[in-house]
Amino acid sequence: PRSELGQDDADWLQFTAEDSANNMELNFRVRIASKPIVSKSDFESIYNDTNLAYEEIELKDDATGLQSDSALLQAFRHKSGSKKAILWILGRNDGFMHSHVFYRLLNESKFDLYVLNYRYSARCLRKGWVEDPHFNSHCHAGTHDVYKNEISKALKTIQTTKKYEKTVGYAHSTGAPIFFNYLIETGDDGFDGFIFNSPFLDFAGGMNEFAADVVSTLAKYKMLSMDFNPAPTIPPEVKGKCKYKGNQQELVLSAWAAKLFSEYYFDTGTRPVYVVPLTAGYMRGAEVVQEKIRARLAKKDPITLKPFVMLTSRSDDVLDSEGMRVLIDAIGTARTEIELGDNAHDNFLSHDKRDTDLAIDLIKVWMKRYNFY
Repeated sequence: PRSELGQDDADWLQFTAEDSANNMELNFRVRIASKPIVSKSDFESIYNDTNLAYEEIELKDDATGLQSDSALLQAFRHKSGSKKAILWILGRNDGFMHSHVFYRLLNESKFDLYVLNYRYSARCLRKGWVEDPHFNSHCHAGTHDVYKNEISKALKTIQTTKKYEKTVGYAHSTGAPIFFNYLIETGDDGFDGFIFNSPFLDFAGGMNEFAADVVSTLAKYKMLSMDFNPAPTIPPEVKGKCKYKGNQQELVLSAWAAKLFSEYYFDTGTRPVYVVPLTAGYMRGAEVVQEKIRARLAKKDPITLKPFVMLTSRSDDVLDSEGMRVLIDAIGTARTEIELGDNAHDNFLSHDKRDTDLAIDLIKVWMKRYNFY
Protein backbone atom coordinates (compact mmCIF):
# COMPACT_ATOMS: atom_id res chain seq x y z
CA PRO A 1 0.00 0.00 0.00
CA ARG A 2 1.09 3.57 -0.74
CA SER A 3 0.70 4.37 2.95
CA GLU A 4 3.62 2.06 3.76
CA LEU A 5 6.04 3.79 1.38
CA GLY A 6 6.61 6.90 3.47
CA GLN A 7 6.51 10.57 2.56
CA ASP A 8 7.49 11.94 -0.83
CA ASP A 9 11.23 12.60 -1.14
CA ALA A 10 12.00 10.80 2.12
CA ASP A 11 14.94 8.43 2.36
CA TRP A 12 14.91 4.84 1.09
CA LEU A 13 12.77 2.27 2.91
CA GLN A 14 14.06 -1.28 3.20
CA PHE A 15 11.61 -4.16 2.61
CA THR A 16 12.00 -7.92 2.92
CA ALA A 17 9.76 -10.52 1.30
CA GLU A 18 9.80 -14.30 1.49
CA ASP A 19 9.64 -16.42 -1.68
CA SER A 20 8.83 -19.80 -0.16
CA ALA A 21 8.39 -21.48 -3.56
CA ASN A 22 12.03 -20.84 -4.43
CA ASN A 23 13.33 -20.77 -0.85
CA MET A 24 14.53 -17.19 -1.24
CA GLU A 25 14.46 -13.99 0.74
CA LEU A 26 14.07 -10.83 -1.32
CA ASN A 27 15.49 -7.55 -0.07
CA PHE A 28 14.63 -4.34 -1.87
CA ARG A 29 14.45 -0.60 -1.31
CA VAL A 30 11.73 1.85 -2.27
CA ARG A 31 11.70 5.63 -2.38
CA ILE A 32 9.02 7.99 -3.73
CA ALA A 33 10.35 11.06 -5.57
CA SER A 34 8.06 13.97 -6.36
CA LYS A 35 10.35 15.67 -8.88
CA PRO A 36 13.13 14.74 -11.31
CA ILE A 37 16.77 14.96 -10.32
CA VAL A 38 17.52 16.97 -13.47
CA SER A 39 14.66 19.02 -14.91
CA LYS A 40 14.21 20.36 -18.43
CA SER A 41 15.56 23.76 -17.39
CA ASP A 42 18.57 22.05 -15.76
CA PHE A 43 19.18 20.12 -18.97
CA GLU A 44 18.97 23.26 -21.10
CA SER A 45 21.17 25.36 -18.81
CA ILE A 46 24.41 24.55 -20.64
CA TYR A 47 22.84 25.51 -23.99
CA ASN A 48 21.56 28.81 -22.57
CA ASP A 49 24.73 29.75 -20.69
CA THR A 50 25.86 33.17 -21.96
CA ASN A 51 29.40 32.45 -20.76
CA LEU A 52 29.70 29.60 -23.24
CA ALA A 53 29.94 29.60 -27.03
CA TYR A 54 28.07 26.60 -28.47
CA GLU A 55 28.80 25.10 -31.87
CA GLU A 56 27.89 21.95 -33.79
CA ILE A 57 30.50 20.66 -36.23
CA GLU A 58 29.82 17.95 -38.81
CA LEU A 59 32.62 15.43 -39.16
CA LYS A 60 32.26 13.86 -42.61
CA ASP A 61 33.54 10.46 -43.68
CA ASP A 62 35.99 11.32 -46.45
CA ALA A 63 35.95 7.75 -47.76
CA THR A 64 32.21 7.33 -48.34
CA GLY A 65 30.91 10.90 -48.34
CA LEU A 66 27.56 9.57 -47.15
CA GLN A 67 25.49 11.74 -44.82
CA SER A 68 24.62 8.67 -42.76
CA ASP A 69 28.34 8.16 -42.07
CA SER A 70 28.82 11.65 -40.65
CA ALA A 71 29.47 12.26 -36.98
CA LEU A 72 28.64 15.44 -35.09
CA LEU A 73 30.88 17.22 -32.60
CA GLN A 74 29.26 19.49 -30.02
CA ALA A 75 31.58 22.20 -28.71
CA PHE A 76 30.92 24.12 -25.49
CA ARG A 77 33.73 26.69 -25.20
CA HIS A 78 34.29 29.29 -22.49
CA LYS A 79 34.12 32.76 -24.01
CA SER A 80 36.64 34.05 -21.46
CA GLY A 81 39.16 31.42 -22.54
CA SER A 82 40.21 28.03 -21.26
CA LYS A 83 43.43 26.07 -20.88
CA LYS A 84 41.84 22.62 -20.63
CA ALA A 85 39.63 20.47 -22.84
CA ILE A 86 37.75 17.19 -22.52
CA LEU A 87 36.56 14.95 -25.36
CA TRP A 88 33.37 13.20 -24.25
CA ILE A 89 32.43 10.00 -26.12
CA LEU A 90 28.86 8.81 -25.63
CA GLY A 91 27.57 5.34 -24.82
CA ARG A 92 25.03 3.26 -26.75
CA ASN A 93 21.61 4.94 -27.07
CA ASP A 94 23.17 7.83 -25.18
CA GLY A 95 23.05 11.58 -25.64
CA PHE A 96 24.65 14.46 -23.81
CA MET A 97 22.24 15.09 -20.93
CA HIS A 98 24.90 15.86 -18.36
CA SER A 99 24.70 19.60 -17.72
CA HIS A 100 24.77 18.77 -14.02
CA VAL A 101 28.12 17.01 -14.49
CA PHE A 102 29.56 19.94 -16.42
CA TYR A 103 28.68 22.46 -13.71
CA ARG A 104 29.76 20.30 -10.78
CA LEU A 105 32.93 18.88 -12.36
CA LEU A 106 34.20 20.90 -15.32
CA ASN A 107 32.98 24.48 -15.19
CA GLU A 108 34.93 25.60 -12.11
CA SER A 109 38.27 24.75 -13.70
CA LYS A 110 37.05 26.07 -17.08
CA PHE A 111 37.21 22.95 -19.19
CA ASP A 112 36.05 23.39 -22.77
CA LEU A 113 33.75 20.46 -23.51
CA TYR A 114 33.62 18.58 -26.81
CA VAL A 115 30.97 15.85 -27.18
CA LEU A 116 31.44 13.30 -29.97
CA ASN A 117 28.14 12.06 -31.36
CA TYR A 118 29.67 9.28 -33.47
CA ARG A 119 27.87 8.12 -36.60
CA TYR A 120 24.38 6.68 -36.15
CA SER A 121 24.07 8.11 -32.63
CA ALA A 122 22.43 10.87 -30.60
CA ARG A 123 22.27 14.20 -32.47
CA CYS A 124 22.93 12.40 -35.75
CA LEU A 125 19.50 10.86 -35.20
CA ARG A 126 17.96 14.27 -34.53
CA LYS A 127 19.58 15.68 -37.67
CA GLY A 128 17.81 13.03 -39.72
CA TRP A 129 21.07 11.34 -40.75
CA VAL A 130 19.82 7.99 -39.37
CA GLU A 131 16.84 6.81 -41.39
CA ASP A 132 16.01 3.70 -39.38
CA PRO A 133 15.29 4.48 -35.70
CA HIS A 134 16.41 0.95 -34.76
CA PHE A 135 19.87 1.78 -36.12
CA ASN A 136 20.64 4.22 -33.34
CA SER A 137 24.25 3.42 -32.24
CA HIS A 138 24.44 0.82 -35.04
CA CYS A 139 27.87 -0.08 -36.43
CA HIS A 140 27.06 -0.63 -40.10
CA ALA A 141 30.61 -1.66 -41.01
CA GLY A 142 30.94 -4.13 -38.13
CA THR A 143 34.28 -2.64 -37.13
CA HIS A 144 35.16 0.19 -34.78
CA ASP A 145 37.88 1.25 -37.19
CA VAL A 146 35.29 3.52 -38.84
CA TYR A 147 35.28 5.67 -35.71
CA LYS A 148 39.05 6.30 -35.78
CA ASN A 149 38.70 9.11 -38.32
CA GLU A 150 35.91 10.71 -36.29
CA ILE A 151 38.03 10.81 -33.13
CA SER A 152 41.03 12.07 -35.12
CA LYS A 153 38.93 14.86 -36.62
CA ALA A 154 37.46 15.74 -33.23
CA LEU A 155 40.96 15.86 -31.74
CA LYS A 156 42.19 18.02 -34.63
CA THR A 157 39.30 20.42 -34.01
CA ILE A 158 40.30 20.64 -30.35
CA GLN A 159 43.97 21.18 -31.15
CA THR A 160 43.31 23.86 -33.78
CA THR A 161 40.98 25.76 -31.46
CA LYS A 162 43.90 26.62 -29.19
CA LYS A 163 46.91 25.08 -27.51
CA TYR A 164 45.31 23.52 -24.45
CA GLU A 165 47.58 22.69 -21.54
CA LYS A 166 45.57 19.54 -20.72
CA THR A 167 43.26 17.35 -22.78
CA VAL A 168 41.31 14.54 -21.11
CA GLY A 169 39.44 11.75 -22.88
CA TYR A 170 36.13 10.52 -21.41
CA ALA A 171 34.05 7.54 -22.52
CA HIS A 172 30.94 5.83 -21.17
CA SER A 173 29.86 2.23 -21.83
CA THR A 174 30.01 1.55 -25.62
CA GLY A 175 32.03 4.73 -26.05
CA ALA A 176 34.88 2.96 -24.26
CA PRO A 177 35.56 0.17 -26.84
CA ILE A 178 35.25 2.81 -29.56
CA PHE A 179 37.91 4.85 -27.72
CA PHE A 180 40.06 1.83 -26.81
CA ASN A 181 40.18 0.78 -30.46
CA TYR A 182 41.39 4.25 -31.40
CA LEU A 183 44.10 4.13 -28.72
CA ILE A 184 45.20 0.64 -29.82
CA GLU A 185 45.35 1.50 -33.51
CA THR A 186 46.39 5.16 -33.39
CA GLY A 187 48.04 5.77 -30.02
CA ASP A 188 47.34 8.12 -27.13
CA ASP A 189 49.08 11.25 -28.45
CA GLY A 190 46.91 14.29 -27.91
CA PHE A 191 45.55 13.10 -24.56
CA ASP A 192 46.97 13.52 -21.07
CA GLY A 193 44.62 11.18 -19.19
CA PHE A 194 41.33 9.34 -19.38
CA ILE A 195 38.06 8.81 -17.50
CA PHE A 196 36.05 5.62 -18.16
CA ASN A 197 32.52 5.45 -16.77
CA SER A 198 31.26 1.82 -16.76
CA PRO A 199 33.27 0.81 -19.85
CA PHE A 200 31.77 -1.94 -22.01
CA LEU A 201 34.53 -4.54 -21.79
CA ASP A 202 32.57 -7.77 -21.61
CA PHE A 203 29.18 -9.22 -22.65
CA ALA A 204 28.79 -10.46 -19.06
CA GLY A 205 28.76 -14.19 -19.87
CA GLY A 206 25.74 -16.48 -19.94
CA MET A 207 23.19 -16.33 -22.74
CA ASN A 208 24.03 -12.70 -23.58
CA GLU A 209 27.62 -13.57 -24.41
CA PHE A 210 26.64 -16.79 -26.21
CA ALA A 211 24.12 -14.94 -28.39
CA ALA A 212 26.64 -12.17 -29.13
CA ASP A 213 29.27 -14.77 -30.12
CA VAL A 214 26.86 -16.55 -32.46
CA VAL A 215 25.59 -13.39 -34.15
CA SER A 216 29.09 -11.89 -34.37
CA THR A 217 30.51 -15.05 -35.94
CA LEU A 218 27.69 -15.31 -38.50
CA ALA A 219 28.23 -11.66 -39.42
CA LYS A 220 32.00 -12.15 -39.64
CA TYR A 221 31.58 -14.85 -42.30
CA LYS A 222 28.85 -12.85 -44.07
CA MET A 223 26.20 -15.40 -43.19
CA LEU A 224 24.28 -12.60 -41.54
CA SER A 225 24.03 -8.96 -42.57
CA MET A 226 25.65 -6.42 -40.28
CA ASP A 227 22.28 -4.63 -40.42
CA PHE A 228 20.46 -7.61 -38.92
CA ASN A 229 18.45 -6.68 -35.86
CA PRO A 230 15.64 -8.57 -34.12
CA ALA A 231 12.84 -6.03 -34.16
CA PRO A 232 11.01 -5.82 -30.82
CA THR A 233 7.58 -7.38 -30.50
CA ILE A 234 4.75 -4.83 -30.66
CA PRO A 235 2.23 -5.52 -27.86
CA PRO A 236 -1.31 -5.59 -29.30
CA GLU A 237 -2.54 -2.90 -26.90
CA VAL A 238 -0.05 -0.33 -28.25
CA LYS A 239 0.08 -1.37 -31.89
CA GLY A 240 -0.21 1.66 -34.16
CA LYS A 241 0.12 4.17 -31.32
CA CYS A 242 3.82 4.97 -31.45
CA LYS A 243 5.59 5.62 -34.76
CA TYR A 244 8.85 7.20 -35.85
CA LYS A 245 8.20 10.57 -37.44
CA GLY A 246 10.74 10.01 -40.20
CA ASN A 247 9.31 6.86 -41.79
CA GLN A 248 6.28 5.88 -39.68
CA GLN A 249 8.08 2.80 -38.36
CA GLU A 250 6.44 1.35 -35.27
CA LEU A 251 8.30 1.68 -31.99
CA VAL A 252 7.96 0.16 -28.52
CA LEU A 253 8.43 2.30 -25.44
CA SER A 254 11.38 1.18 -23.29
CA ALA A 255 10.51 0.95 -19.60
CA TRP A 256 14.21 1.39 -18.77
CA ALA A 257 14.50 4.57 -20.84
CA ALA A 258 11.16 5.91 -19.58
CA LYS A 259 12.30 5.47 -16.00
CA LEU A 260 15.51 7.35 -16.77
CA PHE A 261 13.50 10.14 -18.45
CA SER A 262 11.40 10.51 -15.29
CA GLU A 263 14.61 11.10 -13.29
CA TYR A 264 16.81 12.97 -15.76
CA TYR A 265 15.24 15.01 -18.53
CA PHE A 266 16.63 14.44 -22.01
CA ASP A 267 15.73 15.34 -25.59
CA THR A 268 13.82 12.31 -26.90
CA GLY A 269 14.79 13.26 -30.45
CA THR A 270 18.41 12.71 -29.48
CA ARG A 271 18.29 9.88 -26.95
CA PRO A 272 15.73 7.13 -27.76
CA VAL A 273 12.95 6.49 -25.31
CA TYR A 274 11.98 3.40 -27.30
CA VAL A 275 13.47 -0.12 -27.48
CA VAL A 276 16.55 -0.28 -29.74
CA PRO A 277 17.59 -3.85 -30.63
CA LEU A 278 21.24 -4.88 -30.79
CA THR A 279 22.33 -5.14 -34.41
CA ALA A 280 24.79 -7.71 -35.72
CA GLY A 281 27.18 -4.90 -36.67
CA TYR A 282 27.08 -3.49 -33.17
CA MET A 283 27.86 -6.86 -31.59
CA ARG A 284 30.58 -7.67 -34.12
CA GLY A 285 32.29 -4.31 -33.68
CA ALA A 286 32.30 -4.52 -29.88
CA GLU A 287 33.48 -8.14 -29.82
CA VAL A 288 36.44 -7.46 -32.13
CA VAL A 289 37.70 -4.72 -29.80
CA GLN A 290 37.21 -6.92 -26.75
CA GLU A 291 39.33 -9.59 -28.48
CA LYS A 292 42.05 -7.01 -29.10
CA ILE A 293 41.98 -6.00 -25.43
CA ARG A 294 42.25 -9.63 -24.27
CA ALA A 295 45.22 -10.13 -26.59
CA ARG A 296 46.96 -7.10 -25.11
CA LEU A 297 46.26 -8.40 -21.61
CA ALA A 298 47.71 -11.82 -22.46
CA LYS A 299 50.91 -10.17 -23.77
CA LYS A 300 50.99 -7.75 -20.82
CA ASP A 301 51.18 -4.95 -23.36
CA PRO A 302 49.35 -1.89 -21.93
CA ILE A 303 47.31 0.29 -24.25
CA THR A 304 48.40 3.49 -22.48
CA LEU A 305 50.86 4.49 -19.78
CA LYS A 306 48.95 7.68 -19.04
CA PRO A 307 46.81 8.03 -15.90
CA PHE A 308 43.19 6.98 -16.09
CA VAL A 309 40.32 6.24 -13.75
CA MET A 310 37.58 3.63 -14.13
CA LEU A 311 34.27 4.20 -12.35
CA THR A 312 31.94 1.22 -11.91
CA SER A 313 28.97 0.16 -9.78
CA ARG A 314 27.98 -3.17 -8.26
CA SER A 315 24.37 -2.16 -8.96
CA ASP A 316 24.97 -1.72 -12.70
CA ASP A 317 21.78 -2.99 -14.38
CA VAL A 318 23.29 -3.17 -17.88
CA LEU A 319 26.84 -4.55 -17.60
CA ASP A 320 28.82 -6.78 -15.25
CA SER A 321 31.22 -4.71 -13.18
CA GLU A 322 33.35 -7.79 -12.48
CA GLY A 323 34.11 -8.19 -16.19
CA MET A 324 35.20 -4.55 -16.33
CA ARG A 325 37.64 -4.99 -13.45
CA VAL A 326 39.28 -8.03 -15.09
CA LEU A 327 39.92 -6.51 -18.51
CA ILE A 328 40.78 -2.99 -17.35
CA ASP A 329 44.22 -4.35 -16.46
CA ALA A 330 44.96 -4.42 -20.18
CA ILE A 331 44.42 -0.67 -20.54
CA GLY A 332 47.36 0.32 -18.37
CA THR A 333 49.10 0.27 -15.02
CA ALA A 334 48.59 3.95 -14.14
CA ARG A 335 44.99 3.26 -13.26
CA THR A 336 42.65 4.13 -10.43
CA GLU A 337 39.62 1.88 -9.94
CA ILE A 338 36.54 3.16 -8.11
CA GLU A 339 33.65 0.78 -7.42
CA LEU A 340 30.44 2.21 -6.00
CA GLY A 341 27.62 0.27 -4.41
CA ASP A 342 24.33 1.83 -5.45
CA ASN A 343 24.95 3.79 -8.64
CA ALA A 344 23.32 3.19 -12.02
CA HIS A 345 25.00 2.01 -15.23
CA ASP A 346 25.89 5.61 -15.98
CA ASN A 347 27.25 6.52 -12.57
CA PHE A 348 26.41 10.16 -13.30
CA LEU A 349 22.71 9.29 -13.84
CA SER A 350 21.97 7.37 -10.66
CA HIS A 351 18.59 6.97 -8.98
CA ASP A 352 19.62 8.99 -5.93
CA LYS A 353 21.12 12.45 -6.41
CA ARG A 354 23.51 11.75 -3.55
CA ASP A 355 24.96 8.79 -5.44
CA THR A 356 25.30 10.88 -8.60
CA ASP A 357 27.06 13.65 -6.67
CA LEU A 358 29.35 11.11 -5.00
CA ALA A 359 30.45 9.75 -8.38
CA ILE A 360 31.13 13.23 -9.74
CA ASP A 361 33.01 14.31 -6.63
CA LEU A 362 35.21 11.20 -6.65
CA ILE A 363 36.24 11.96 -10.23
CA LYS A 364 37.00 15.53 -9.18
CA VAL A 365 39.31 14.20 -6.44
CA TRP A 366 41.09 12.04 -9.02
CA MET A 367 41.43 14.97 -11.42
CA LYS A 368 42.95 17.13 -8.70
CA ARG A 369 45.39 14.37 -7.73
CA TYR A 370 46.69 14.08 -11.30
CA ASN A 371 46.78 17.83 -11.95
CA PHE A 372 43.87 17.98 -14.38
CA TYR A 373 41.93 20.44 -12.29
